[in-house]
Amino acid sequence: MIKLRSLTKLFGPQVAVHGIDLDIPDGQLVGLLGPNGAGKSTTIKMLTGMLLPTSGTAEVGGFDVVQDPLNVKRIVGYVPETGAVFEALTGWEYLQLVAALYHIPEDEATERIQRFGQFFDLTIDTLQDKQLSAYSKGMRQNAFEVIWYVLAVELLMSGLLYRFLNRMIRNRPLTRTAL
Repeated sequence: MIKLRSLTKLFGPQVAVHGIDLDIPDGQLVGLLGPNGAGKSTTIKMLTGMLLPTSGTAEVGGFDVVQDPLNVKRIVGYVPETGAVFEALTGWEYLQLVAALYHIPEDEATERIQRFGQFFDLTIDTLQDKQLSAYSKGMRQNAFEVIWYVLAVELLMSGLLYRFLNRMIRNRPLTRTAL
């Protein structure tokens, strides 16, 4: 589903990502590990179309991120570490706005927001009554995570992998075979 060939990103003379070659098949959970400044976030931003590569190619779901960025954006959900959110909106308004941008009918978006909001510990009252500016950092990140499920995207990219793993562990009992 993801193919990187000599993917490189330069910021002036600074090399942020140097010639990555990588194939990630469908259904895989992959983490990019490395110290600060290793290019992890830059790589994700290139895969989501937020940054253009300096050279090399990247395909997501069979779509080239440079040649066909709109189709890439249709199948990718991105959960940033910190997000540029509309602070004056409630969580409900924000989620409905994002769903509308992806052409999800309002009644369908409402059902998904209610269902997945509960999974991420966001009650309807919290979503409808509190502005995002009043959310804790964790609650705000939960709202970002709800978006992935509301949009039902094929691929999620996140700088918060540990949060997803913690949520999976917390919401699904572990057995000896799962360890």
